[in-house]
Amino acid sequence: MLEKTRDLLQASTKGEYNRAHTLAILFACLGNRDEAFVWLNRSADVKHPGVSTLRVDAMFDDMHSDPRFAELLKRVGI
Repeated sequence: MLEKTRDLLQASTKGEYNRAHTLAILFACLGNRDEAFVWLNRSADVKHPGVSTLRVDAMFDDMHSDPRFAELLKRVGI
């Protein structure tokens, strides 16, 4: 079910603002850190408000130990 949702969201060309953050959450839940970071960075690029809560958002708890997470926090000023 999550994979089908992922495919539908990726195919969508509208709503990049929300789509990026939604896909970041989806890939984080699937355990795909590489893709989650791709979409988190895109979410940061479009200045989605969700990036301001990365440090406390439980959806990304498993990613805290990854050095890319600290880099992303620094990039968005957290």
